[in-house]
Amino acid sequence: MKRIILFDTSIATQNKGDEIIMESVRRELEPVLKGNFVYNFPTHLVSFPFGHQFTSSKANLAKNANLKFICGTNLFWTNMLRPNPLLNVNIMNYKPMRKSILMGVGYDGVKCSDHFDPYSKMLWKRVLSHKYVHSTRDDKTVEYLNMLGLKAINTSCPTLWKLTPEHCKDIPTKKADKVVFTLSSTGGINRENDQKIIDCLLKNYKEVYFWSQTYGGYKTLRSYENCDKIKYIDPELNEYRKFLLENDVDYVGTRLHGGVFAMQNKKRAINLSVDHRAEEFDRYHINVLPQDDIQAIDEKINSDFATAVTVDYKIVNEWLSQFLPSENDVEDDEYYQ
Repeated sequence: MKRIILFDTSIATQNKGDEIIMESVRRELEPVLKGNFVYNFPTHLVSFPFGHQFTSSKANLAKNANLKFICGTNLFWTNMLRPNPLLNVNIMNYKPMRKSILMGVGYDGVKCSDHFDPYSKMLWKRVLSHKYVHSTRDDKTVEYLNMLGLKAINTSCPTLWKLTPEHCKDIPTKKADKVVFTLSSTGGINRENDQKIIDCLLKNYKEVYFWSQTYGGYKTLRSYENCDKIKYIDPELNEYRKFLLENDVDYVGTRLHGGVFAMQNKKRAINLSVDHRAEEFDRYHINVLPQDDIQAIDEKINSDFATAVTVDYKIVNEWLSQFLPSENDVEDDEYYQ
């Protein structure tokens, strides 16, 4: 029986998208996790304060775990000296995280440059596994890892792996009478354009619903005109899931994983791009349009279109096969409380 650690982006997150990522990670890793002890440690918070590395049983567990996965989101930065990194690790507390494996991780377009500073290069090379192939969700992160001398492949984000051809066939092609939408609440805010999106949805649908992927999204929506004509969905992920399952509804919005989650639940989705992340995802054909092209959004809403996501499952399965049990596995039953 192995001890496996998931460095979990949904712990202490402000973004429900991280919960969508972690739900997908656990589903896709199920053959690897089954029958083993699985532990969750945070990425956004400091898991191992400096002194705990030498006295904490949890740090001892992490140091000796058989597999450690850093799960999803755009937490790869070339400058780890910047404040508040999404992977909260530094040269003083990294040892329990050594030999970690990236799963569906992407780069941050703001926090990355073409080169690593010496500190960040050293830190990543000490944290990440040199044995296993890492999984990224974009080609740029593969390039960064190769610069570190590490092996990596672009598997796409684990949230897309459920969107098989068979699954996509069940996604409607025709416009629904209802729509659920999301808005960005940070760097992607364009108030004039957001108002145009809201007005476009109110014009084209009989009922318009809003799901807030962050608390900031809820606050932002309340500042727009005609928000009294919009119905609100409880922000809990299970409530969003329940709404999708119980309603014939389209999705239109700027929150990438809100749209992917709708597709996971077999809803027609139009994902609106605010930065490189949606553009990177669109290589897999997830129906992305620029958020400021209102005419194109209007035309897409009123057209029939099929969803045909194109994940390369050969690459995904090759990556997963590294961790599946084999006859050559050596059991390690030493237990750390």
